[in-house]
This record gives sequence, C-alpha cells and structure tokens, in this order.
Amino acid sequence: MQVYNKTKKKVLAEDLMVANTFYSRLKGLLGEKRLSEGKALWIKDCPSVHTFFMNFNIDVIFLNDKMQVTRVVKDLPPWRCTKFFQFKNKSCIELSSSNKISDLVSTGDFLDVRT
Repeated sequence: MQVYNKTKKKVLAEDLMVANTFYSRLKGLLGEKRLSEGKALWIKDCPSVHTFFMNFNIDVIFLNDKMQVTRVVKDLPPWRCTKFFQFKNKSCIELSSSNKISDLVSTGDFLDVRT
C-alpha cells in the first residue's frame, strides 16, 4: 500500500505497513534499527505516540476520521512523546525523519491510502 497526499498530489510512502491490532499498535516500530526511505507505519486508533525504546527519529502525521492531517510532528527523537489524549486524532502515520516530509504534507491536507 502507499500513502498519497491528495491535496499536494505527492506520494508520501510507497510501502505502508498497517498496525490495527492491539499488539501491532503496542509494538509499532519498537525493535526496528531504522525505517527505510519510502516505508511508513499507519497506526489506527492512535491519538498520541511515544518513542520510548526507539533507535531513530521519526516524523509523525496525525489524521482525523476523514484522513485530514490534524498535526505534523517533525524529527521526534527517541524517549519523547506527543501530547496525550488528542481525541481529534484517529490515526497516525510514522515515517523516518530522513524523508523530509515538510515539503510533502501540511496541516489540513487530505491523505489517501492506496493498494
């Protein structure tokens, strides 16, 4: 699957993994040495994230139930967390911070997940 920014007409990631079970959401990217360019993790039912025990910085795109970007957190280092209980956030997409998403996505953009 790929993540596509419908507003800016740009692909954000070519290889999208999905975390939609309790265990897969709990694990997230923990234990990964790095996240390759072009890869991303879509975590459903996720109003906030943490990077405890992570090995690399990530960019996080939070989405509401209409797949509209509500917040973009750039270059979140290990051992940090975002604001808890942001209930407008229904899911998030985590990418390696080396992807430089600042030109690819902004708050208010609409994203699409394609197979």
